[in-house]
Amino acid sequence: MYRSFPATRIQLRRRRQLQFAGNFVAASMEAPGGVRSIGKGTQTSCSATDKHVPWWRQRDALVLAACLTTLAIVILIVIVTLTTAQASDAASEHNHTENSTEVSVDAEFILPDGRPIIRRSEWSSVPPDYRRTLRHPTPYVIIGHTADNVCRGKDECFVLLRIYRDEHRAKWLQPDITYNFLIDVEGNVYEGRGWDTTNNYLSWAKRCNLGVTLMGDFRTDNVTTTMMQTLLQLLDLGLSLGKLDPNYRLVAQNQVDASLSPGNNVLKVIDTWPHRCLYDCNVGVQCIYEDNDEIDA
Repeated sequence: MYRSFPATRIQLRRRRQLQFAGNFVAASMEAPGGVRSIGKGTQTSCSATDKHVPWWRQRDALVLAACLTTLAIVILIVIVTLTTAQASDAASEHNHTENSTEVSVDAEFILPDGRPIIRRSEWSSVPPDYRRTLRHPTPYVIIGHTADNVCRGKDECFVLLRIYRDEHRAKWLQPDITYNFLIDVEGNVYEGRGWDTTNNYLSWAKRCNLGVTLMGDFRTDNVTTTMMQTLLQLLDLGLSLGKLDPNYRLVAQNQVDASLSPGNNVLKVIDTWPHRCLYDCNVGVQCIYEDNDEIDA
């Protein structure tokens, strides 16, 4: 039989250490959330599972990441919105400026009823030899006719316009076709010298008039209603643009030179129009530009 000896202090100490370690492990495994009880106090401890969970999956990290992501998205949306708005404003301003320029230029070539005036560049590629500026507002409008064949539309009238241009340059030593505007029997308006260039009518209206010519011989031909309505439209446009004086005087070509132009069939219509001047049309109007021989480049 073995003889038992009383336990030494070292052995008792080891037993207490082993017992404490066993109690610690058991408490750690049983306590929820990794909280172990040590005597009367408690202490938080990470479990073995928590030690292997990535930081971005922990609740606080996820909340922080979500907040940062949301903030980044909001900032991105704001930047995109501001950039788009600025681009839109710039485009609108550019379009507005561009459209305003187009309107200011095109307005001189659009009749009040919306029909276009056919520009000189459409029927002539020969530039004028020179020009003198017609000052505005212009006090006189002189109505004449070509005393030639009637024409209808571009195909017919372009041919005549080129003939007039070449004849006026060769025969009368003019820098260009004489007339400022021409109108055919269908009511089409053709630019000659245009709004801003003087013509070669002399006498008291020299370099102070806008010359409008009807294409045809209206000593024998009858004017058309469309032609005369278009003439009124052109005169109204000249007023609205400030090209014509509000009190301009409408005279016939035979009042400023020895001519039968514009023909009796035209005179019968225009004699009842507003602004029509029949007598003493040079009285009370001073043409201050008649002696201006300055040639524009």
